[in-house]
Amino acid sequence: MGLKKEKGILLFKTRFRTSSLIARFLTESGETVSVLFKGALASTGRRDSPAANLVPFAVLEIIYYEKETREVQTGKSVTIVEDFPQIRKDYETQAAAAKFVKTAIIPVKEGDRYPEIYDTIVALFRQWDDITRINQDIIWAGFLLSVLNFSGFAPAIHHCAVCQGQLTETGLKFSPSAGGIVCGNCPAPEDSTTITPKIKDALVFLLSNPFRRYGKLNLSAKESRLVREIIEKFWNYHIGKPPHK
Repeated sequence: MGLKKEKGILLFKTRFRTSSLIARFLTESGETVSVLFKGALASTGRRDSPAANLVPFAVLEIIYYEKETREVQTGKSVTIVEDFPQIRKDYETQAAAAKFVKTAIIPVKEGDRYPEIYDTIVALFRQWDDITRINQDIIWAGFLLSVLNFSGFAPAIHHCAVCQGQLTETGLKFSPSAGGIVCGNCPAPEDSTTITPKIKDALVFLLSNPFRRYGKLNLSAKESRLVREIIEKFWNYHIGKPPHK
């Protein structure tokens, strides 16, 4: 049994027996881990108590004893490294942020390691004040695209998903079953949605820029909804479980 220290974000916590807590984290290595903090609820008055520091929407440093044969590891301590209290200011804000976190871990299966997904969530927390002023359809679409990309399900947006050739300027379609954008020279599957070069460029922009820059996109409300809808359909087709609402 070795002592392990790493950063992570809290996914959920639950009481165990009378005074202990079991917490599940997404760690900086991109995997999920469950940790038991014995007697955590018996020391809630102390500032270094795990119960006091097991807060959502914060980067936590977790120290625990790791044993590969155990499903739940034994915790030693947890401290707050970087906090984002503005996300915990009210229920509505917490619910909005929780939607992103719960959706991001859907593709993460036991034993998987996606450190980029952890980085994406932390980046979202750090840019929270900026992104609340940007069209939320675009933020949501960009977030889903990032998670799809880092979990190996990114749509083809730089070339035709069917022929692998250069994308045409007219006749573009977006198809989940084809794997992304289909050029005007290829037959499009029944699940295709017609898109413009402007929408294609928006998808490229979303995957190439931080969240705070999404406001630079010059899209109408209708175009923003279309971007969200086609990415949600792509997510549903390839992930098999819809994102949290």
